[in-house]
Amino acid sequence: MTNTLQDFIVEVDKKIVVLFESKGAIYPMYHTVTRAGDHNILTPPGEKDIAAIVMRAYFELADVVRYVFVNEAWQLYATKLSEDEMREIAKRGLADYPGRIEVLMYVGEDDSGTITAHRTITRPSHGKAELGPLEIDRPRVSEGRMVGMLPQRGQPS
Repeated sequence: MTNTLQDFIVEVDKKIVVLFESKGAIYPMYHTVTRAGDHNILTPPGEKDIAAIVMRAYFELADVVRYVFVNEAWQLYATKLSEDEMREIAKRGLADYPGRIEVLMYVGEDDSGTITAHRTITRPSHGKAELGPLEIDRPRVSEGRMVGMLPQRGQPS
């Protein structure tokens, strides 16, 4: 692979923007790259926990070495939340939480690590949804069912 993971996310984003602008929505999908260099676009099956299990198995069987997961999501920028607020968010999610924003979310991973990125989605009451600029994040810690999807391969003896 000649380009960086960040370059790969930017390339995937260009195609996603075209799709979003024509459809007004994005459904969960993976853009994967195998060790042999094959690119595949996949839609995860079923509910989130099952989809993560199936995709992890596929990644191992297909020898996937890089991927970007794309989905619409809710995000909250908050610096100080009480433990009660955190428990409530974990229990109910962010869909109805005040101050949340809708984003087009990217999670990319390869042997260099994990990078996340997002675009804010604005849905006016009349007219088409609009995307904000692509913002690349460099998380110190990433967690969730769609993070750490690549198989852990041991070092050769």
